[in-house]
Amino acid sequence: RIYVFGRTDNGNYLGILELISEFDPFLKSHIEKYGNAGAGTPSYLSSKICEEFVQLMGDRVLSEIVGEVNMAKYYSISVDSTPDVSHLDQLTFILRCVSPEGNSRSAFLNFFP
Repeated sequence: RIYVFGRTDNGNYLGILELISEFDPFLKSHIEKYGNAGAGTPSYLSSKICEEFVQLMGDRVLSEIVGEVNMAKYYSISVDSTPDVSHLDQLTFILRCVSPEGNSRSAFLNFFP
């Protein structure tokens, strides 16, 4: 299936890009120029680029969480397991730490099926 900018059935990723472009002139002009250019033209709008971006942002968030834990005086790790609808066990990791100022923060780390 080929997703095309401007169509109503183009999927979540392109739909969100179109929505954001309504408020971002740079993104709007980039989509107009490169959005439907076809294969072989670098547009940096593909779902693969999106997945790489999400992975990079996830790594950055994890790095920030680890940094907060390293600065914290106290921290705890909660591990919980529960079966999902298909009866597979879902293991979750939640980190909770107290900042040097005394503020507590919880962060979800990961699901492990």
